Amino acid sequence: MKTGFGYVIGRRHAAETDPDLRLCQDLAECYSDEDVSIIAVADGKAGRNTPAAAAAAARVNVDTIIAFFRDPAIWRIAEKNDFKARALQMLDSSLETVAGGGEFQYEELRATVSAVAVRSNGEFLAISIGDGTVVAYNKEMQPSVLIAPYREGPKNRTVYTNDMDGADAHMAAWGGTLEQSNFLAFAVFTDGANHLTRSEDGKTILRTAAACTLFGSGDEYITEAIGDIAAEHTRDDVSLAVMVDESDSAFSAAKIALLEAKAAKSAQAEEEPEAEESAEIEPKFTAVENTPDEPAEDEVPEETPEEETDTDLSDPLPNPPMPQQRPVSEEPTPAETVVLRAVYAKPMDAAELVREGYVRYGRILETTLPLLRSGKICYVDGKFSPNE
Repeated sequence: MKTGFGYVIGRRHAAETDPDLRLCQDLAECYSDEDVSIIAVADGKAGRNTPAAAAAAARVNVDTIIAFFRDPAIWRIAEKNDFKARALQMLDSSLETVAGGGEFQYEELRATVSAVAVRSNGEFLAISIGDGTVVAYNKEMQPSVLIAPYREGPKNRTVYTNDMDGADAHMAAWGGTLEQSNFLAFAVFTDGANHLTRSEDGKTILRTAAACTLFGSGDEYITEAIGDIAAEHTRDDVSLAVMVDESDSAFSAAKIALLEAKAAKSAQAEEEPEAEESAEIEPKFTAVENTPDEPAEDEVPEETPEEETDTDLSDPLPNPPMPQQRPVSEEPTPAETVVLRAVYAKPMDAAELVREGYVRYGRILETTLPLLRSGKICYVDGKFSPNE
């Protein structure tokens, strides 16, 4: 699989006069190894003076969901509810770990997350919590929405991963194989990029992003495209990640997509002089339409969970039953060994680990997450403890 991604700050945050508030609260990342490829995006939600917490929440969500899909045991879960529970448990542990560092409160670490992972054998899993979007491409590289954003009510409220009840109620998950589903690519994006599914231009961008990713220029094209979206279609931060199968059919579809994009661009260039001429004859007034899916940009509502609706899929994830958890054989790193010795001496919270010198400040999640995933330690009542 080939992957590409990009994320840019929106006009609203870029206009902040205080440099501490001038932060991009979106994040996109990719991961690939011999067994699995992963794309993920997250959108942090800040109060007026907590953009750093929103950015931290986006980072921990992306890092955690990538670690989640890298675990081979995840792919052996047969029941969708078990799959969702494992994802939420891991996200909650990561957020608790960051909050335990003392810089942010757990309640401040609000973010949405959307991700897709594809294994080398063609199995794929997709997950989304909040108002991100997951897109799948068919064999002609035509995109369609696989998981729609969750919003509710006139204020388009959504849910965040630090709201365990809301996230459990509204998480969407999907699984299958590339061959059976006739998919050759996926994309995930945050709500700042909703233009991608609201216009023919957005559809062209999605197709071109997949084609460029396959031919090796995905990051450059994606960054430029979402920069244009941020400048023209939204004041929000924007992030997009794309993943494409390296198959003969994908290469053929990608070539066609690039040719069609080039033709569309040429046609648009020919129409522009006519538009300019008519504008000189008659003044043109443009009204900004606020669709039900997106609030007015000058009045952004506070997004909090509302009534719960059932967004579960009726079919279980098409994976074989999960066997007994495999024994952990990986040797801990020196940094992890220090934490193990400290925790086995006495249960400690994140602040204590930092204060007593066992973990460097800012490295709590990086050091403890592998130990939590491997079952060497657990997180109970706000403290890291030996896993009996």
